[in-house]
Amino acid sequence: MGRVGVIDLGSNSLKLLVAEGPALETVQRATADVRLFPARGNRLDPAAIEAAVGAIGDLVGRARQAGAGRIAVIGTSALREAENRPTLARALEQRFGLRLAVISGETEARLTADGMLRDPALASQPGFVAFDLGGGSLEVARVLHRRCVAAASFPLGAVRLTRSFLGDGTAPARSGELEALRQHVLGALAPGVAPLSARGLPLVGSGGALAALAEMQRAAGEPGDQIGLLAVRNWLARLSERDLAGRRALPGVPAARADILPAALAVVCALADHVGAEVLQVSHYGLRQGMAALLMTEAGDLLSPGAPLR
Repeated sequence: MGRVGVIDLGSNSLKLLVAEGPALETVQRATADVRLFPARGNRLDPAAIEAAVGAIGDLVGRARQAGAGRIAVIGTSALREAENRPTLARALEQRFGLRLAVISGETEARLTADGMLRDPALASQPGFVAFDLGGGSLEVARVLHRRCVAAASFPLGAVRLTRSFLGDGTAPARSGELEALRQHVLGALAPGVAPLSARGLPLVGSGGALAALAEMQRAAGEPGDQIGLLAVRNWLARLSERDLAGRRALPGVPAARADILPAALAVVCALADHVGAEVLQVSHYGLRQGMAALLMTEAGDLLSPGAPLR
């Protein structure tokens, strides 16, 4: 089975995965810190589009150099909502011969769960509650008996909520702001995610903010992939009491995400409270692995036409 490449155009960053074989062994990963989430309204900023096209060109080059026979470019929350996404789509087709596949929130949630099912760390878990936290949206799925049985998407991304509740993310987050954010998240989750559904099931998260949390834990000398909710709350308190420069000074905190980390961790805590989870497991598998697995099937022809998989 050949190699495939997935370029994920997230709201907060662009990510590449090149994988091969039935186990989806990672050949290459790369990230470009381009924030596509609309600066205002539902239109992508022209400067963000230009930056994204340039970064995508670099990621496409890396994927092809790594031997990817099929390459899919997928758009999530920011592009689902953007009125001017055809501008970006045309640029990708004209410059790189690639189509932009904008997927629904539910599809994103199901692909995330499918990707996590390929995580060796979850191989012995028959069921879990999966979530992916991005800049624009939060995807949640329930896995039972190694199958995704329910999936939903919510407009609860870390960039979106930072702008709605915490301004530009440069100042310390006040307790009243965080409580308002928390109540907003709980209210949004209530109709779509059954409460207490994680009792006895692990809560497994992916996304840039979760990867940052794991790195912060490791920098503090603690395990990074299984984190008690008390530790997550402690990180939320530490980050919230600092301004942007103070957050960036903490070991393990990525500079590009320091502005949105308080909102991100507040979402994680609210979700954990809603489903009754006390421990968070961070997975480095998710949407891109789920899409890579799809690319390796005949359905991959629809996503990356004209590129037979050898």
